[in-house]
Amino acid sequence: MAIIAEIESEYKTIKEDYSSLFDNEIKNGKDPLNSAWGVTDTYFQNFETAWRKPDSPIPARTIYPENSVLKFHFILYHYLFNMNGKEKVFTIFKTGNCSEFAVSISYLINDITGLKTRIITMEGVDHTYPETEYNNQWYVFDRILTTVKYPVLSENYSSYLSGNKPVIYGNIANLIDSVTKKSYLKEHGFNSKEILLVLYDDSGKNTDSVYIEVYLLNESSSDPLIAQGVTDVNGTFSTIIRKENKYLIRAEKSEKSGIKKTALLIVPVLDDNFQKFEIELKKYE
Repeated sequence: MAIIAEIESEYKTIKEDYSSLFDNEIKNGKDPLNSAWGVTDTYFQNFETAWRKPDSPIPARTIYPENSVLKFHFILYHYLFNMNGKEKVFTIFKTGNCSEFAVSISYLINDITGLKTRIITMEGVDHTYPETEYNNQWYVFDRILTTVKYPVLSENYSSYLSGNKPVIYGNIANLIDSVTKKSYLKEHGFNSKEILLVLYDDSGKNTDSVYIEVYLLNESSSDPLIAQGVTDVNGTFSTIIRKENKYLIRAEKSEKSGIKKTALLIVPVLDDNFQKFEIELKKYE
């Protein structure tokens, strides 16, 4: 309880400081969107990035159950993972990578302004960033990497990246909501496509529980594994990808006998028609 009280006290101080900043921005004639951006910019200036600093610790990550004994402390665990305690800890520490920054800004802006926020994960690029909704439109608040000067309307994000961040633009294979797992690739101006994979064995029977990995075939990609999962009872697996790129699909299933069935498939640049790929698994001793 003492730990929770300390977290709440420290977060309250931070919230009061940034609430005051937001209110002053409004008083100076800025709308809520740009006032929220002012909060984001100021927080970034006080944020210590650990990106590409292998010796820089990220203390907020130690609270996850797999890294600590918190799973045995019911009250503290419940506070951190069911009562936004984790978000407050991230905000207090002001250090980490893009994901810590995204969590902190998303929570802080929503808590201070009441504006809706969400966290988007890039596939094909090792990056995560926050977005904010204003007047029924979503804006990219990626102060840490892509939109460092001002928020960008999400539906214009593709064209913005094409002109300002061409390498990142070329490597994006999907944009996924970190909570709902919904793809927002199309809503951000990219050409998206759903593909359906149908897996069958050498007897021609569709097979379930096949582990699937989809890789982006791009040498400059910092995160080539863009989708993974298993086939359903009908032997199918679907995912959304960007049309302009090429992809490698890897499939594998291990039998109780120890025999592995695997397959590789290169997916070419997609056309406008629905894409269905039938993949045969081969046995390897």
